[in-house]
Amino acid sequence: MRPEAAVYGVDVNERAVDLLQRNAQRLGHAQVQALTPDAVPSDTTFDVIWSNPPIRIGKAALHDLLETWVPRIAPGGRAEMVVSKNLGSDSLQKWLAARFPDMVVERTASERVSAFWWCGTLQQLLREPESAHTES
Repeated sequence: MRPEAAVYGVDVNERAVDLLQRNAQRLGHAQVQALTPDAVPSDTTFDVIWSNPPIRIGKAALHDLLETWVPRIAPGGRAEMVVSKNLGSDSLQKWLAARFPDMVVERTASERVSAFWWCGTLQQLLREPESAHTES
């Protein structure tokens, strides 16, 4: 983990939040903040959001959750999510693309994970991966 990174671990489960905070402290990761969703300052934006969204909370609640967090992606940022095909990844991808038309929604699949997709700005999609950059 980059020492300059600010990391937010967000969960509705207060026990999970407590465990994350204690583990981060024990490992010396002072930049990790473990919070419930309501405790995250409303003006906070994120370069990257990683999520395994809680699909089983229902479509309306899931859409509300995504409408809260996806707009908080910083310019040039992205969200990476894992959603199983049998849990509605096809329809969720279509909904995200329609709801956030200024973002690109890309999807891949593997044998173990039915659907892995991310959404971000076109600028993020076209940018070269950091691993491709070399210093002279």
